[in-house]
Amino acid sequence: MTVTDTLLKNKKAILEEWFKAIISSYPEEAVKFITSEKDRFLNPIGAVIAENIDTIFDFLMEEKHKDVATSALESIIRVMAVQDMKPSKAISWVFYLKEILEKNLKKEDLYNPELYLIFHKIDDLMLLAFDLYMKCQEDIHRIRVKEQMAKKMGINFFSKEER
Repeated sequence: MTVTDTLLKNKKAILEEWFKAIISSYPEEAVKFITSEKDRFLNPIGAVIAENIDTIFDFLMEEKHKDVATSALESIIRVMAVQDMKPSKAISWVFYLKEILEKNLKKEDLYNPELYLIFHKIDDLMLLAFDLYMKCQEDIHRIRVKEQMAKKMGINFFSKEER
């Protein structure tokens, strides 16, 4: 059995562990809510993270195209950026997957060079996550500046199209 086969076989457990690792950076009360509330409209953070880490995992296992993974990564990063997290905290969750994969493969005694190709993809995703986070922060800053300038000038910040 290959590394990819083993990881795909353990996908559900890996994703559950990765999800828990990601949300562990939130305050305890938020973690309780995110893990217990299953309604995607009441718990958009949990839904966005869960759906998109699945897509990212599939990309790493070569079952999805990079554009799909980039979109999934951006969805999670947007959630983190809006919450005004430090960049290191907002993107560190990408690296959590390495440790989880290593742990799963050591159980099967399948730790081999094939894993380094997956790790290289994770490293690339981390760099992309940083770029996406910074773009989101720039967008948020631009909106805040525009809003402040509009307030000073007595202008409604949102046009009819934006409402």
